[in-house]
Amino acid sequence: MIKRLLASILLALLLAACSGQHQKPPVVERSHQKSHADHKWYKVRKGDTLYSIAWTHSLHYRTLAYWNSIRPPYRLQPGQILRLKPRPEARKTPAAKAKQKTTASKRKSSAKPQARSSTAKKKHYKKQTTKKTTRQKSSKSTTAGKPRWGWPAQGKISYRFSSKAGGKKGIGIAGRKGQAVRAAAAGKVVYSGEGLLRYGKMIIVKHNSRYLSAYAHNHKLLVKEGAWVKAGQKIAQMGSSGRNNTLVHFEIRRDGKPVNPIRYLPKK
Repeated sequence: MIKRLLASILLALLLAACSGQHQKPPVVERSHQKSHADHKWYKVRKGDTLYSIAWTHSLHYRTLAYWNSIRPPYRLQPGQILRLKPRPEARKTPAAKAKQKTTASKRKSSAKPQARSSTAKKKHYKKQTTKKTTRQKSSKSTTAGKPRWGWPAQGKISYRFSSKAGGKKGIGIAGRKGQAVRAAAAGKVVYSGEGLLRYGKMIIVKHNSRYLSAYAHNHKLLVKEGAWVKAGQKIAQMGSSGRNNTLVHFEIRRDGKPVNPIRYLPKK
């Protein structure tokens, strides 16, 4: 009897060990997890965008797209599995590869100088001057560099940014319910919804390839994904998202990482 019981226990342990070897890699069902450091995969849900997923995991949206071979306009499908960490053979980000390519081209051009006639030099100079003028004009009409930031709402600061683990990744600006929340700089709305835990109704605005801003705990969202907004444009109404006080949680991300908004906003 005892031998039969021991044999049954041993068989059960062997079956459990075998079944554990065939388990799939862990998938993050939602962006609600407390820690994302060890997660390698994410399952896309309805309402997710590449930007909201990258935001939750403190990644640059272009890096996340590169790891998953997703091209603009970065459309996702519910149920799609995304890689949250790079493949071993793809450690370099798109930005690093672009820099390496530019350096290589400069070395190549400097290694093979070519003689030009006076006429060719004049044409080249005129062409370069035209390009420079065009770039200068376009830089004034776009936010290619650091955006010109403005305060997203009027009110006292209820809490400040902290770079410590578990600290606030933005600032809280207190106000009243329904108060105007405005775009801190011109850009495109890349997320408008309430799918991110602890953010409530939230808007993410892309200002250029480096900078994003977010506005959370809103009572009502006034702009949809894909909309272009001007600096100072009303994009939401302030709310509380179940909090005791009414405020807007404001964040700025540079290359996917949270930065202190106070360093970018104008002094009051």
